[in-house]
This record gives sequence, C-alpha cells and structure tokens, in this order.
Amino acid sequence: MKILVLPSFYPDSSNTNIGSFFKEQVKTLAKFGIEVNVIYVEQKSLRKFGLRNLKDSYFQSAVIEEINWKEYRIKGWNVPGRIGKKLWIYLSKKLAKRFILENGTPDLIHCHNAFWAGEVCFNINKQFNVPYIITEHDNAFFSPLTYRKTIIAKRVFKKAAKIIVVSKSLEKAINEIERDLKIDIIPNIVDTDFFIPSDLNGDINTVTFLAIGSLDKNKGHELLIEAFYSALKINPNLMLNICGDGPERKNLVKKINHLNLDKRARLIGHVNKFEILKWLQKSDCLVHASYFETFGVVLIEAMSCGIPFISSKSGGPNDIYEDGVGFMVDPGNVTALRDAMLEFVNLKNTFSKSKIRSIAVKRYSCKAVFEKLIRLYSNVLDAELK
Repeated sequence: MKILVLPSFYPDSSNTNIGSFFKEQVKTLAKFGIEVNVIYVEQKSLRKFGLRNLKDSYFQSAVIEEINWKEYRIKGWNVPGRIGKKLWIYLSKKLAKRFILENGTPDLIHCHNAFWAGEVCFNINKQFNVPYIITEHDNAFFSPLTYRKTIIAKRVFKKAAKIIVVSKSLEKAINEIERDLKIDIIPNIVDTDFFIPSDLNGDINTVTFLAIGSLDKNKGHELLIEAFYSALKINPNLMLNICGDGPERKNLVKKINHLNLDKRARLIGHVNKFEILKWLQKSDCLVHASYFETFGVVLIEAMSCGIPFISSKSGGPNDIYEDGVGFMVDPGNVTALRDAMLEFVNLKNTFSKSKIRSIAVKRYSCKAVFEKLIRLYSNVLDAELK
C-alpha cells in the first residue's frame, strides 16, 4: 500500500510544533510498514526575508530522508492574502505531479484540511485519477464560511473517497455545509511512548497549573489569567505557566503586570516537543481555556503523562473528556474556570495518574489510531476496485 500525504501545514526548521500531529501520523504509518511519503510547500515568514535567507529559500525543491519515509519539499515564502494561497496551491500541484511522474501513482492520497491541501488533491484526482481522503482539523468550520470557501469545501468533500474528522463537533459543523458526506471520526495520534509520567514529585506546597498553546485570542489565555488571579486571592499557593508564543504576547504581559502576577504567572515562550514534556512532568494540572477547538492534542499529551486537565467545552475536548481525567467548564466563563481550578486543588490527590494515562494509551496511542486508519485505507481501496 502506497500512501502520499499532503498536509496544509507541517513542521519545519522554524516551527517544529506546527502540524506535529500530521508528522506523528506519517511516522506511525511508516513504523507499521506502510510505504508513505510527504509533499509539502515549506513557507518562511516574510519577516525573515533577506538576502541571506533568500539563498536558502528561493522555491528550490529538496528531499528529506526520514526513518522509513521521505519528505518532498519546496522552500519558499509565505506571501499574504489570496495571491499567497494561489501560489501555495500552484507549487503543491507542481510538486505532486513531479512526485507522481518520478515515483508512480500512489494508491491513495491522504490530505489534511480542505483549505488548501484538499483543493490540490481535487486537481490531482482529475488529472491522475488517484483517490484521496481528507482529515479535517480546521476550526474555521465553527464559524460561517465565505461563499467562496463554502463552494470549495463542498466540491472537495464531495469528491473525496472518505472524510475523517477528529471530533463529533467538527462532524456536525461540516454536515451543516453539506449533508450525506462519508465521514468517519478518527482522533489524532499522540506518542504515548514519549509523553510519560515523571518519577519525581513536585513541590507539595504549591499547585502548578500549565497552559500550552499559541498566544492568540481563541486560546483564551487572557481569560485564564483573570481566573487564575481570582483563584490566587482565595488560595495563594498557586502557580501558572503558559507555554507558547503569538500575537497576544504583549497584551498578556501587560495583563500579568497590571494584576501584579509577575511572580506567580509566567509566559515561557515557544517550546519544542522535549520542552513540552518537561513542563508537563513538573505540573499538577493542564488548563485549556479555548473558545473553539477541533481536537486538543495537548490534552492527550497531558493525559499520557498522567496529568489531569481542566478544559472549556470548546468542541474537540468534549470528546476527550471522561470521568476521572479532570473538569470541563463553559467557554468564556471566568468564574467557572476559577472554581474548577480551586476544586482541583481540593481534589488533587484523588486523581489516578495510572488511570489517566491508561485512557490516553487505549484511545490515542500510535497502535490504537493506526488500526483505525489502516482499516479505513483498506475499505476505501477495496471500494475503488469494485
């Protein structure tokens, strides 16, 4: 079985976290013996544009040899607006055609997100008659789409051999755009062999909360800081660490300083996979205050480390939650989030690390998700032969 993966975003040298769950899936497919390759247009931010960087990124192609799979990339620049999207689609189609002409047609293309990998797959299917499936992750479907995007999504979804979504809430959102689509729910993979509990005990006198995610408004970090401030007035033995970077960083720094929280709440900045593990292992509870989430990989990473979580009912996390793994609160509710943090402090010792981890392994480990994927691939290819 030959699978070609086309992600809409993917880890690169400038950001190893973006699309990391896509790469984890590729790694898992290769690990279990599937012949898999990746094609991707790697775009650097124009803020880094300069003669020195231009030498390394002038839309030249490169093949990166990974363990048991290859990544075919074109290196370029992230041009903003519609022109940039058209450029990305053009380069992706060019790279896909080149791959097929040099390596033969794959049995199946697995693309991630209708915008814009799905549009590339739609065109490749027309030219080479290669079936494709889409795993959709985009929280854009939780808001009204533009007319243009709606037309593209309908066209791409209807032609797909199968659509995979990562949560029930995303399935519902997509069904509101187009009925009678062939949709399966398969979660993202988390490397439960990497994200493991720590043998060390933390500070018994302090309860440490951790948030991980891009510093943008959707992640609800400002609301989290307000809830933490309110909880701290009731229990002064709390700490909050926020890992990530993004456009809201300056506003969050201002918020922390305004509330005099600089000794109790810290913005850690961008962290890689290894640093995420360390921060999880020395924390007592993960807090996730997003307004919309298609899934919630970081919740599973925390569970795999035996760490309970507090999350907003923001979509994907609703599917992840079950009794014994933490608390759920309504999104945007500062009081509810504060109360959940204080309740966690009171019930901290009632959570079982081994039980929390076992749930993550059973539902989201490489083996568990691979079995679902390979069954779907086989069913799609069998249907194509009929």
